[in-house]
Amino acid sequence: VAQMHDEELLEAIGKKRGAMQGGGRVNLQKTAEIVLTDFRSAILGRITLEVPAEFEAWSAVAAVQEAERAARKEARKAKPQRSQR
Repeated sequence: VAQMHDEELLEAIGKKRGAMQGGGRVNLQKTAEIVLTDFRSAILGRITLEVPAEFEAWSAVAAVQEAERAARKEARKAKPQRSQR
């Protein structure tokens, strides 16, 4: 599988999963939809599209944003309430 080109891999998957069209050709659109559905529903296993470095960078940005959000929330709590008339 690792040595196969993208289109060859899709054709092999399409043949195995029955995504055929007229003339005995593989319907690559249908095959791609099958692969995406399998990916989204975790049938292919636990796969991530990010490499570890990308995930760490994303996680660091998320932590900073969460800290900023928490600080804004605390600032709103600390702000004196206006008296209601």
